[in-house]
Amino acid sequence: MAKPVAKTEDTSQIEVRLKPFWGIRPGVYLTIIYAVTLLFILFMLLLYPGLRNNGTTYRIESVPSGAAISVDGSYAGSTPAKVFVRKGEHTITLNRPSFAADQRPVTTGGTIFGSLFIPKKGTIVARLTMDDPESFLSSRLLEISEWALISQFGPSYQLPRLISDTVSDFYATSPAGDDEPIGRFLTATLSSLNGGVFIADYVRALMLNEAKGLVPMADTIARSVHRILSQLKEKPALAFLAAEALQDDALATYQKSGWFDKKVAEYRRIIEAHGSSDFPRPVSETTIAGLPFVLIPAADFVMGMPYAGATDGELPHPEKTTDFYMLKGEVTRGWYAQFLAANPRWSPENKNALMTEGLADEWYLYDWDGEVSPDVPVSYVSYYAARAFAEWIGSRLTGAFDGYVARLPLESEWELAALANSSDTELSGQIFADGPSPLKGRAGVEQLMGSLWEWCATWFHPADYFVKPWEPRAGSGGGPDGVTAAVTAAVTPAGPFDLGAEAVVRGGSWANTIEDRVSAVVRGSQRPAWCTEFTGFRIVLVK
Repeated sequence: MAKPVAKTEDTSQIEVRLKPFWGIRPGVYLTIIYAVTLLFILFMLLLYPGLRNNGTTYRIESVPSGAAISVDGSYAGSTPAKVFVRKGEHTITLNRPSFAADQRPVTTGGTIFGSLFIPKKGTIVARLTMDDPESFLSSRLLEISEWALISQFGPSYQLPRLISDTVSDFYATSPAGDDEPIGRFLTATLSSLNGGVFIADYVRALMLNEAKGLVPMADTIARSVHRILSQLKEKPALAFLAAEALQDDALATYQKSGWFDKKVAEYRRIIEAHGSSDFPRPVSETTIAGLPFVLIPAADFVMGMPYAGATDGELPHPEKTTDFYMLKGEVTRGWYAQFLAANPRWSPENKNALMTEGLADEWYLYDWDGEVSPDVPVSYVSYYAARAFAEWIGSRLTGAFDGYVARLPLESEWELAALANSSDTELSGQIFADGPSPLKGRAGVEQLMGSLWEWCATWFHPADYFVKPWEPRAGSGGGPDGVTAAVTAAVTPAGPFDLGAEAVVRGGSWANTIEDRVSAVVRGSQRPAWCTEFTGFRIVLVK
C-alpha cells in the first residue's frame, strides 16, 4: 500500500506584525529606539571620554632620559613617557639622581568633544642640570661594567651606546668649564672595553669629548687621534685590544703592519726581561692582632703567565708589588666568630638588614649553626663582609704595625703569593678535596689553591690587563721605582670610579674537578653580595 504524502505548511506568505506600544505605532517607536541607540553610541564615542578624562596627554622627555616623573607628588613613570594629566593646575616634577629636580607648574587644558579620536596633546622637554657629576659618571661606569660581563651581542641583543651617550649627557647637562671628571671617566672605561662594539663606542665617545658634546669636526677628529696615540704610549697593550675591533682584511692588514710588529717585539722584550719565576719562598711568620701572618717580599714579576705550558692565562704583563703581610690561611670560622662578637651588625640574625643594604644575599652564613670545627675556613661570606672583617682587624693593629692597613689582597698580590708559596701540583690546579681545607702546618702561606675561591680587593673588568703600563723593572735604569698606581689606590680611600659589577675571586675551590681545574693565573669574578659555600677570603697588611 502506498504511504500517504505528508502535507507541509506554506510559510512563504507569513507576516510578522508588531503591535502598538502604549498607543504608539510600531514605525514610530522603532524610529525612536534607533535614534536613541545612535545617540547613545555617539555620546559614548564623542562626549563620554572627554567628560570622564578631561585633560591633556603629555609627551615628557628629558636630557638625560630615565628621570622619574611625578604629577602632584604621585609617580607617573620615567622619561620618555606619555602621561595623562587632568584639566586644572598641577605640578610636574622630574627627578634623577645626581641632577637638580626640575619642577614646573602647568595649567592643563582639556577637550570634551571627540577626545577619543583627537585627544589634546602636549610636550614637555626638560634639560636637567647636573649637580653631582662624579655620582652621575660613577653610576654610568657601573652600568657599563655590567654590560662588559656579556661576551656576545647580536642583531636582537645590542649594546646601547652607554659610553658615548654619557659624554653627550655630561656636556648637555653639566656646568660649563669643568670637564676633568669626564676625562677620568673615559680612562676608567678602558678596562671595560670587552670587544669591538665597546671599542667602537669608546672611539665615538672620544670624538664627542673633544667636540664638547657637539658634532665632531675635522680638528676634533685630529685631537681624538692624538689622544688615542697618547693612550697607546702610556698603555701600549691597548694596541692588542684594538685588534678586537677589526675583522677580516682590516685585521690582517693591521697585524702585518710594521707599527704592530714593533709593538709585538717590544712586548716580547719586556716579558723576557721579567721572565724569572724563581721566587724566594717566605718562611718567617709573625702573629699580628692574634692572627698568623707571613711576610711576602716586594717583587717585580710577570702576572697572567700560563703555568707549565697551560693555555688558561690571559695577557701576561709586568706587575710590581711592595712588601706585604698575608694571612697564613683563609679566615677560619673561629676568627670570624670573634669578629661577629665585636660587630653584631654582621651577625646571621641581622641578615635581612644586610640584604636590604645590598651587603649580602639570603645565603649569608648559611651553615653557621652547623657543628663545624672552628679551624675550618669560613664560607658563605660576601665581599662586603670580608672587607668589614679586614677593617676590624685594621682597627686592632698596634705597636710596630700601627701604620699598616688591613684589607683584602689585590689580585696581583694574591697571584704573587700563590706563585711563591704553592707546589707545582697546586699551581696547576690538580687538587682534590672534600671541602674547605684547614691549615696543614707547613712553612709559608697555605691553601691558596683549591680550598675556597678567595675574594680580592680588585674589581673585575675584562680588559684590565690591556690597560696595564709596561713599566721597566725597578732599578734597571730609568724605570720608576716604588708601588704601582693600583697599590697606591688600594691603601687610600676609594675614588668614585673605583667600582665594578663584580669583584675578583682567585684560587678555585674544593668543588673544582680535574675537568674544570683552576690554575694560579685563572681569574674568576662574583657579585659582591653573593655568599656561596665555595667562597672565603684572607687578608693582607700593607704599610
